[in-house]
Amino acid sequence: MVAALYWGGVGLLMAAIAMSVAVVMPRLDSGRAKADSQDGFVYFGHLRYWAPAQLTEALRGRDPVPVLSRQVIAMSRISWHKHRLVQMSLVAATVGAAMASTARIAA
Repeated sequence: MVAALYWGGVGLLMAAIAMSVAVVMPRLDSGRAKADSQDGFVYFGHLRYWAPAQLTEALRGRDPVPVLSRQVIAMSRISWHKHRLVQMSLVAATVGAAMASTARIAA
């Protein structure tokens, strides 16, 4: 029983670490960035495929509101997902530490 409690706590701590790493890892969407680059001039992954003159022309000649709207929504979805991962990692770390500590004290 004590070993199961200890290793369950260690498992939760490891899951918390994995979720924390997932939060800070950048989401680059490199597979789609080139294909979507002509429709976007806000995300740096799209901008790397643009030439300065091409970007200047797009900023002067196109309405930026639809592009900004799409990017803000995409960023909010990513942020929401990452915030949920932070919440889950905090819960997993707290419960895991409590379980492992309880097991060590009981041993």
